[in-house]
Parts: sequence; C-alpha cells; structure tokens
Amino acid sequence: MPVYEFKCDPCNSRVDRLLPMEHGVQSCPSCETEMKKMVTMPAFTPGHWGDSKGWFDRGLGMHINNFAHRDRVMKQKGLRPAVASELTENRQDMVQDHVSHEKNVSTFKAEMDKTGSFRTAVAKTFPHKQ
Repeated sequence: MPVYEFKCDPCNSRVDRLLPMEHGVQSCPSCETEMKKMVTMPAFTPGHWGDSKGWFDRGLGMHINNFAHRDRVMKQKGLRPAVASELTENRQDMVQDHVSHEKNVSTFKAEMDKTGSFRTAVAKTFPHKQ
C-alpha cells in the first residue's frame, strides 16, 4: 500500500498515512475537518528496485551489480545486446514455425482418423523425412 501525505488547511497540520489506492475522505486528527491530499515525490526504496543490491540477469544467468558490471560481463563473454530488427526477425520465425507445426498436427490427425495407421499418418505428414 502507498503512503499518502495529507494537509489540513484550517489548522495547517500534515499527516502521512498508509492507505490502499482506493481510499475515502481523510479527516484531520486535530480539528476533524476534511484534509487535502498533497502531491509528493516518490519514496526512494533501493532494496526493492535493485538500485543498490543489483539484480539477477536471466540472459546472462548471473547476479549483476550495475549496468557497468553487466557491460563488462557481456564483453568478457563476447556478447552484445540484441538489435530490435533481430528480435522482430526471431519473432517472425517463431510464428512461421508455429503455423507450420499446427499444419502438421492437423494433417497428422486427419490421416490418423482416416487410416488409423500411425506409420501412414507420419508418412503423409512428413514425406521428406523417410
């Protein structure tokens, strides 16, 4: 739950409260009037976001302390970041492979239903593999 800061205009008091995102009207503890929500800076939480303790990089398979450390490790391993066009090409290849797989599955199932023979279904689905 986030911490919100509220200010009471009549008595000029300020209160911090830990509340859910959807919270109701807040009353001043001193004068019981409605308080206004203040706009504040987000809290600095280094332990929660990996700012000071690093993070586990799944691509490298190891714990990384900071971006400079990540760059050093990538250079030692002879790696480079992927370019967007490579990612797009890879995704297109995956989609084509999936479409091809689905076609093979439907062909195999239809042939199995028609003949009842596994060998015949495989031969019709993958004629070049024999």
